[in-house]
Amino acid sequence: MKLNYANMLNTPGTKIQITAQELDAQAPQIKTLITRLNKGEGDNRDRGVPMIGWQTYARELTAADIRKIQDAARKLADSCEIVFIIGIGGSYLGPKAVIEAAHGKNYNDVLPAKLYFIGCDTDPEFYAHCLKMAEGRKTGAVVISKSGTTTEPAIAFRFVRQLIEKKQGARARDYIIAVTDAKKGALRQLAAAEGYRSFVIPDNIGGRFSAITPAGLVPIAVAGIDIAAYVRGYIEAAPLIDSADLYQNPAALYALLRFLAWQKGAAVEYQVTNSSFFESNLAWTMQLEPESEGHQGHGLHVAPAVFPRDLHSIGQIIQQGPRNLIEIATKILEPRADLAVPESAGDTDGLNYIPQNKLTLKDLNNMAIDGPLAAHYADGVPNMTIELDSITPFELGRYHYMLMKATALQGYLLGHNPFIQPGVQFWKDRLFALAGKPGYEKQTAEYRKNKPEKNIISI
Repeated sequence: MKLNYANMLNTPGTKIQITAQELDAQAPQIKTLITRLNKGEGDNRDRGVPMIGWQTYARELTAADIRKIQDAARKLADSCEIVFIIGIGGSYLGPKAVIEAAHGKNYNDVLPAKLYFIGCDTDPEFYAHCLKMAEGRKTGAVVISKSGTTTEPAIAFRFVRQLIEKKQGARARDYIIAVTDAKKGALRQLAAAEGYRSFVIPDNIGGRFSAITPAGLVPIAVAGIDIAAYVRGYIEAAPLIDSADLYQNPAALYALLRFLAWQKGAAVEYQVTNSSFFESNLAWTMQLEPESEGHQGHGLHVAPAVFPRDLHSIGQIIQQGPRNLIEIATKILEPRADLAVPESAGDTDGLNYIPQNKLTLKDLNNMAIDGPLAAHYADGVPNMTIELDSITPFELGRYHYMLMKATALQGYLLGHNPFIQPGVQFWKDRLFALAGKPGYEKQTAEYRKNKPEKNIISI
């Protein structure tokens, strides 16, 4: 894993000007902040608990812990035709990122037990589709929630639990794995009462940093992925990613460059890749960074793109639109397969130069990152590239730990706690008022009294 940041410096045609001298000047501050983060110091508490356990959790897992997760996951997958993964936020995005990276978007084409992620939305059509897919099939579930009362996954679990209990009766408990708090919460109580196999989400690790915990490891293992290698990626990345030396630590450089770009007027960050298998990792980053950084008017709006696909749409606005953005690419150097482009008699499409120059699809796909980023830089878009040798569980572990560390450090640079999300409660309160949740009677009455008029035009 390498970080190429040359195109973040001295970018022409934009006010987002970052120099090597500025990086040098910030090195002492970075050293201080990383040292504090490593020690668990600084503004990092949620309800009094320091939320920095993700920095050490991988090293604390034992071989027996990993085997327990693998055994439970294998037993569930072997006994089911369909497994619902129920969770939202990091409990959904983290495992989905790893599963899609390993098996592709069409992972159900290769998995014996088909996986359906549910509880991350409230779309009735999608729910009906998922439940219909489970008709007549042996069905299981991994339900992931610290509290057990988060609205979306709790609703999903009602449907799925009812389905499993109807099919399996007293044996329903053998088809459900709960990943939740160690001692408290509705799901922990239910798991104890029903006898579900269960695993613990530590108190000191929040949802968007939880892929390394059973919240991520159990679904990843259900998909048959080597979680021991994934955990090892975190462990082996730690000496580098925990380093206080700015120029030895890609997470530190990544965070500092994004911070300086934001200070100089960047509002949007395009997260791009040249791998369709990697797209869900961009979605994971879209939660990790904005939810950690979007406080007090701070932070970059993160948007995803897969090249070359999206160069034929948003590529125009990146190339010649507002100069308030940066670009971060993750390039996969060695895909798991490569194809030679065949020559064509008559060369009617004009592409025979590709095989004649001995270029393969892998070569073209890497050029689909390098060429556009060079063009964007020339037109005023600072950018940097994370280079991964390949997509393996080990590399994903290294990559995830790097971005988690960078995001935490970015919060420290911005001067606020990156482990909370106070703004989320505002929309939840309005939703609960609309739905008439008990305890929200005053808010419901106020909303109905002051309900804004609708300006509607029929078509």
